[in-house]
Amino acid sequence: SLYTAYRPDACIFDEEIDIEDTYVAAVKYDGGALLSYSIVFSAPYEGYRLTINGTKGRIESNEFHEPSRIPFAFPEQTIEYYPLFESKQTIQVVKNEGGHGGGDPLLLEDLFLGKDPLRRYDILAGAEAGAYSIAVGEGMWRSVAEKKPIGMKELFQMQNV
Repeated sequence: SLYTAYRPDACIFDEEIDIEDTYVAAVKYDGGALLSYSIVFSAPYEGYRLTINGTKGRIESNEFHEPSRIPFAFPEQTIEYYPLFESKQTIQVVKNEGGHGGGDPLLLEDLFLGKDPLRRYDILAGAEAGAYSIAVGEGMWRSVAEKKPIGMKELFQMQNV
């Protein structure tokens, strides 16, 4: 980017770089839900694939970012719902102007102007959600470094400094 000096073609495999390129995590929540997460920092495209299995079926979605860098056709984002005992449903995703599929302008409006009173759901995460998000990443990093599972309670314990 012109303003950040971000170069997606920079060599991330330089010997001086000591962080991992690929991470995989298995997370177990107190309520019994399981999360399987993987990330690759040098993938040929930026985006995600999301799958959620639940008691009523399965939801799948994917999204690709930075289309100008992708030298191949990529699918439009959709949400596929596979109910347990019914036909698959395809939900078209509304495209809005702005970064992250139009999400950035909505977040900024809520952040600086206040929540839209017509929206029936929150879109801003609070401090607690942010802390847990960071803790999962820190737990993943420590798990790799210490070669053992890391619990959230362990991460949130107060330590004497």
